[in-house]
Amino acid sequence: MKNLKILLIAVIAICYTTLLFAQNNNEQVRINQLFNFDWKFKAGEIPNAQNISFDDKDWRKLDLPHDFQFEQPWDSTANRGRGFKAMGIGWYRKTFKADIAWKGKRVLLDFEGIMLHGEVWLNGKKIGGTAYGYVGFETDIAHIIKYDGDNVVAVRSSTEGGSRWYTGGGLFRDVHLIVKDSVSIARHGIFITTPKISNTKAEVSVQVEVAGIKNKQYELEIITTIFSPEGKQVGETKVVAPKKSKLNEVEIALPKVNIANPQLWSCETPHLYSAEVVLLLNGKVVDKLIEKF
Repeated sequence: MKNLKILLIAVIAICYTTLLFAQNNNEQVRINQLFNFDWKFKAGEIPNAQNISFDDKDWRKLDLPHDFQFEQPWDSTANRGRGFKAMGIGWYRKTFKADIAWKGKRVLLDFEGIMLHGEVWLNGKKIGGTAYGYVGFETDIAHIIKYDGDNVVAVRSSTEGGSRWYTGGGLFRDVHLIVKDSVSIARHGIFITTPKISNTKAEVSVQVEVAGIKNKQYELEIITTIFSPEGKQVGETKVVAPKKSKLNEVEIALPKVNIANPQLWSCETPHLYSAEVVLLLNGKVVDKLIEKF
């Protein structure tokens, strides 16, 4: 019995050490939180709805995506090219708390689409918008966000404008809250192509757009590891980022990677490879993203 207890303690110790090792090696360097839940909505033009103190207790609660125009009644006098729906305005509001661990990081709201036109406020201050619903945008809120109380996001969307088909209206695509290092991969900043490909060899070209290195002399290494559809490493490429760049976001091409005997994609065999892109600043991982291709 005594030997069994010793063995059990040893097994627990090994498992605990393994868990700690796994946690340290999977340290979260970027947060991407789906921001679709617990919104409030009200149709129509609402004066001062962007203000943090605005009373929205009678607004409807909902989750995104949401199309307020779809909910409107059919209107035989409305533009048939817009689905016989009258043009209108809708307001959205969401209240959230900020994590103190975000301090010193870039904190962004990423809107994949506001139809047809959108304006966004945080805590009563306008932070961005879009004049075309099919193009999303992100905006840094680190300088506005409050850590000692509630934060309120307000969105005004309007369907007014020209279109040849039904567009819908409102927050019809996902919203994300992203927290990352000041040195990071830019929005949609990974570009992967296969300029040469055959049954025996594929040439993979990777380009990474990096933010946060303008006028800096950072020792920043970009490492991309290619994994097969089964998760086996099949290639790696790396490059050192340029120093003292004058650009806010720098496009950096990595040396091409050759993959032997690639598993080609088709409708019958929809194979997907993965590229893990890591930014290593002075030997420390500051950002990491995985892109399938």
